Amino acid sequence: MQGEGVPIFDFPVLSDERVYAGRTLAEAGPGEPVFGDEAVWRFVGDWERGEELGSVSIEEIPTTRPGKTQFRAIFDFDDHDPIVVTGFVPGNGSWVGRGRGAAHGGNRHGAIDVEGRNPKRWG
Repeated sequence: MQGEGVPIFDFPVLSDERVYAGRTLAEAGPGEPVFGDEAVWRFVGDWERGEELGSVSIEEIPTTRPGKTQFRAIFDFDDHDPIVVTGFVPGNGSWVGRGRGAAHGGNRHGAIDVEGRNPKRWG
């Protein structure tokens, strides 16, 4: 894995298998954070899982604006520095759709694509 680039920046990753720590996003009101963890794999082919790379902790906070939910995703990779991605949940807060996020970590930063079909594609 080392030497193949930085996940999210140089190749996309896939996250899935959500485990919530408390309430779900559907149960949260404006300003009420929701936390969950997902496993992370290398994204291959047509939304298929490759090598398992680590995990991601995702915090979501619904806003008072309909369809606008903020997120902060902290990726904990087995062989790379952590990477943090922030933005608004794609698909008007549903995670089903495309969006953009700001990513930083691993001595890199920049805008990345975020796409959700449950699983989610990052980068």
